[in-house]
Amino acid sequence: MRVWDGKTGKELSVLRDHEDGVTGVAWDPTGRRLASASWDRTVRVWDGETGREVLVLGHEGLVFGVAWDSEGYRLASASGDDTVRVWDGETGKELSVLRGHEDAVIGVEWDPAGRWLASAAQDKTVRVWEINSKPESMSPQAHSRVTSAPNPAKKPSVGQPTSKASTKQASPRRKAPRKRGGK
Repeated sequence: MRVWDGKTGKELSVLRDHEDGVTGVAWDPTGRRLASASWDRTVRVWDGETGREVLVLGHEGLVFGVAWDSEGYRLASASGDDTVRVWDGETGKELSVLRGHEDAVIGVEWDPAGRWLASAAQDKTVRVWEINSKPESMSPQAHSRVTSAPNPAKKPSVGQPTSKASTKQASPRRKAPRKRGGK
C-alpha cells in the first residue's frame, strides 16, 4: 500500500506488511491511524504519519472491509468467515464477534453516534447491530431496516424458478399490470 501527498503527488510512505491483496482502508476520525483489510486474513493498523504498523488483527477468513467508530476507539472488520469483529482501536483487543450472516460479510459502517453498526453480506442481507460498551450486549436487532433482498442484476439460470416474492422484493416500485377489458 502506498500513501501519497494529494497536493504534491509525492509518495509519503509504503506500507508493505500485507501478504496478499488489500481490499479496504479507513482513516480513524483523527487522521492519526489508517486501518487496512486484506485477503491475507488480517486487519492492520498503521501510524498515519510514520507508516509504522501498530496493530495486526486476525480473522479466520479473508477480510473485505474496515470502519472506525466516530470517536476512533473501536474498529469493525468484515470477513469471509461470515463474521463482523469489533476491536479496541488502541490495544487491538477483540471486543466482540458478531455472528448471524450466512455468507461472507463484505462491508461494515458505523452510524455517526457510534451506537449502531451495519454489515452487508453476500447472503443478500444487511444487518444492523446495536453496539454498547459491554461486548456481551452486542446483538443483532430486529429492525425494519434489516432486510434480505435478491440481487436484481442476477438473472436466474435456465430451469431455475423465480418466485413471485423475489420479484416483488426486487422491484418494490413496480405497479401491478392492469387487467384488460374490465376493472
